[in-house]
Amino acid sequence: MRYKEGLEGINVYDEHGTVYGKSPAAGKLGLGHVALTRMVLPIPILLLPPYLMDALKKHPGVAKAVQRSPLGVGFAMELSVIVACILFALPGAIALSPQEMTVEAQWLEPKFHKLTSPVTGQPVNTLIYNKGM
Repeated sequence: MRYKEGLEGINVYDEHGTVYGKSPAAGKLGLGHVALTRMVLPIPILLLPPYLMDALKKHPGVAKAVQRSPLGVGFAMELSVIVACILFALPGAIALSPQEMTVEAQWLEPKFHKLTSPVTGQPVNTLIYNKGM
């Protein structure tokens, strides 16, 4: 679905909101950041629950409760640990890179290299793009 952003580009603009056009290079940078976020997201969800469950089961009160109770308590505890990992992993993974990112104009296509701001009249060296989620 998002491959069009890498082919057709995404809008790049300056700090005043002036849009200078679509940049496939910025689209590819944004897709790279989104891919990184999606690769990092499952790591804590897959790695933390076993360690947390072992730590909980070593606690004397928790161990006795799980041994004396039917299957439901152990299952509820594991489910709670997994949900907690998901709740903390998602914001952390999304926070790896902000939604709006800056890029030097020199990293983009040549048409963005020598831009002048219509608001200030100064050269535009840094552009902003919205990478999305």
